[in-house]
Amino acid sequence: MNDAYAKAFKQAIDPDVFRSETRGKKVKQRIDEENYAFDLVFHVKSDHAVSFRIEDFKNQAGYLRSGKRGAGKDNDCTIIDDAIFQIEVKRAKKMGHTHAHEQLEAGKRWLHHVLWLVVGDDEELINAAKMPLFNVIIQLNNRHSLSRSYPVKKDGEVYRIIVWEGQKIIDLSRAKSVLMQKRLGDDFSV
Repeated sequence: MNDAYAKAFKQAIDPDVFRSETRGKKVKQRIDEENYAFDLVFHVKSDHAVSFRIEDFKNQAGYLRSGKRGAGKDNDCTIIDDAIFQIEVKRAKKMGHTHAHEQLEAGKRWLHHVLWLVVGDDEELINAAKMPLFNVIIQLNNRHSLSRSYPVKKDGEVYRIIVWEGQKIIDLSRAKSVLMQKRLGDDFSV
């Protein structure tokens, strides 16, 4: 994110629903669900980066009456840095019946809504918001590994990262770099 885009984001969005940091620093986003909990961290590559959970936006805005989770689908975390990374976490041996693809697609619709609130009709901000979009599934696995370097595998239109389910901190810095080097994301615009 450039300076103008980061400033607009911080002016438009309640600071209680996102985490932000500047180039070279780490952003830490807590992922806390019924079946798992961990801190998702990454090094900021661009001038500014934010991470957020769409369910926090929905909760803060009072969109859903049935509580924080509600019936609406979305992805678990979104990162905006040198690209947009939509992240869905699944605890499954096989990904076939997890609905991860549907959640990522629904998250993309929410992302359009949130970023439209940020950029409005400002052409400079609309152009700043155009960047590659990567859909990433973090698959929690019960096989323990000492490695902190997670291989990135392409599964159709998404990228999958297999992580030991007992990890309390998952650092996506290397995985983000691998994806950006390949520039394999679909372009996203508001």
